[in-house]
Amino acid sequence: MTHVLILVPDPAYPEPWAWAFHVEAEALRAAGFEVSARPWTAPGDLAPFDAVLPLVVWGYHERYEEWLALLDRLEREPVPTINPPPLLRWNSDKAYLAELDAVGVPTVHTLAVDALDEQCLREARDQFGSDRLVVAAHGEYSLMLFADRFSHAILKRPKSGDFRVQPHLGGTERPCEAPEGSIALAKSALAAAPAEALYARVDMVADEDGALRIMELELIEPALWLQHAPDKGAGFASTIRRAIEQPLAQG
Repeated sequence: MTHVLILVPDPAYPEPWAWAFHVEAEALRAAGFEVSARPWTAPGDLAPFDAVLPLVVWGYHERYEEWLALLDRLEREPVPTINPPPLLRWNSDKAYLAELDAVGVPTVHTLAVDALDEQCLREARDQFGSDRLVVAAHGEYSLMLFADRFSHAILKRPKSGDFRVQPHLGGTERPCEAPEGSIALAKSALAAAPAEALYARVDMVADEDGALRIMELELIEPALWLQHAPDKGAGFASTIRRAIEQPLAQG
């Protein structure tokens, strides 16, 4: 039986995460995988596993140097990491949005700063000519793709008076048809990444003119909303199995 390790948050991480882990783990178990979980901050010996999946490494941005050190280790390990560490490292720095924009992939208007403070907010308001910096009036579309193959889409909306769409913060999600042009946009964004993403969630929103723009590529620890997939995650599991049985170079 193929045995995979899903990396999950550190025990001290404060937000609920099991809702995301269980959906992805059960999809793998339904396909015949044995699934274990360990904190990404203490993954231990990886030799017993056929692959490592950093699907729930929530909080990595708060311990960034520790996360980068883990990626260095995973690159040295003989056990494959899915997605591959070079892709995870690239996706860890939100400066990749500027890279996408530079090659013609429509992205949300973005200003990169080292740390957020009131001065940065004032500069952003001046640069964008707006007092409101986060607007999600129509919601956020998320498209799930496995090895560049579209699986399903959802529409996420925040609760009234908020902009955050996470379910533990009051956001809601529902399955939807992929908006016109969204699959092509998602694939163009993934094509600009430095390696193939075996699993990806591509988040996008419509701008003031109704044109879709990439908001984020979630290639590290995305909630994949497999409960809304027509196949309930079978395509995700088969993609992981193919990656293990026919491994690609991690570089």
